[in-house]
Amino acid sequence: MEIKSISEVEEYNQQGKVLFSIEKYDEAIEMYKKAENKDPMFLDTYFNLGEAYVMLDKYDKAKESFNKVLLIDKKNAITYFHLGNVEFLLDNNDMGREYYAKAINNGYDDAQLYVNLANLAEEAGNDEEAIKNYNKAILRDKFRSDAKLHKAMICIDDNKYQEALQTLDNMIEFNPEVFEGHHYKVLVNIEIGNYLEAEISLKKARALFPDDDGFILDKVTLLEKQGKYDEALDIIDTRYNNTEDRTILLEKAEILLAKERIDESVLLYEKVKESEESFDDETRFYLINIYMNIDKISKALDYSKEIIANGDQNSFYFAAVYYRALCLGRLGKTVESKVAYEEAIKIFRFASSANPGMLDIVVYRAMCYKELKNYDKAFEMVNYLLAIDEDMGEVYLIRAELYQELNEIDKAEADRSTAAVKGKVLGTLINSSSK
Repeated sequence: MEIKSISEVEEYNQQGKVLFSIEKYDEAIEMYKKAENKDPMFLDTYFNLGEAYVMLDKYDKAKESFNKVLLIDKKNAITYFHLGNVEFLLDNNDMGREYYAKAINNGYDDAQLYVNLANLAEEAGNDEEAIKNYNKAILRDKFRSDAKLHKAMICIDDNKYQEALQTLDNMIEFNPEVFEGHHYKVLVNIEIGNYLEAEISLKKARALFPDDDGFILDKVTLLEKQGKYDEALDIIDTRYNNTEDRTILLEKAEILLAKERIDESVLLYEKVKESEESFDDETRFYLINIYMNIDKISKALDYSKEIIANGDQNSFYFAAVYYRALCLGRLGKTVESKVAYEEAIKIFRFASSANPGMLDIVVYRAMCYKELKNYDKAFEMVNYLLAIDEDMGEVYLIRAELYQELNEIDKAEADRSTAAVKGKVLGTLINSSSK
């Protein structure tokens, strides 16, 4: 019987990998160093060292180790990939992309590389580049559910619902065990008004995940969108009686609001806000809308100021900046309101350049110009938005308000009709601004 032998260098590397696998990275490095002392030209040693140093956040040492691999084999594609990862961890994104390009040029074609590039593009707000790279990842690994889910979410955010549904169908075909594929397919069909397909998808999902409460809430959402408020409320009251779950309470509050049970709805929203573990800007946003429409303007103003003071510059923050000015105007504080609108425009202008994909910021800016009667700038914002997406119903509604103020009644009516056809509008916001 032939006895196979193993060199000391290989043995030290194997022992190092065992230690690495149980997260004993310092001990693993000691083994790899022993291997290096035995044979300074053994390529795997430096690669393994690089990986261990990364886990200890010792990025300079990691780069030094990976570069030693390249001194031995300059075409080692996976090492370029790892060097790229280190640069990305150090926020050196341009250098990271350069290493990734070298990895690809030397034959490294793993799906993870394209997922990483897509994540970077997504963080930068470059949806087109992100989708292109997610597609490359999916092409190389049809089971990458994370890539499919990210792609679907981008499509949903960009109102590309059919592309989102195609991606989710592919996800369900190859990753049927992943809850999110079924969940978002239901929600997208609800969003586009395809209630029958939503119902079919929901039944299939509940058969696969009989114990998952998420699909119960999807059923509630479907009933709510169909205007079957009593059925939706019955499910919540039966299944979630006395619940303190924030998501369920907010859903119930929304249904009560739709049924015009305003006082009960407000009480629930306030209850959710009072029980917050961290600052709850979303619930405050809902309360602002309600208080604006029931003429409790001071309450709406207070919550707007709270969101602004919190300083988290998300969509609720930008809405609150607009609402602050609107509330001041509704309270008869004309000078303060004018100053607030002008300040809001400055905030929105800067935020738009930093977040070009957040079109709601431009919407709010257009409404600020409208309130200041700067119609030329308001039309400029509106036409810019429609050049990007001609299906933005709320924008036609803003333009209708502008035409109305300019006494161009026929144009105003035409835009109102278009807004109704296009569907989703910021109805509450526009209605509030016109009071």
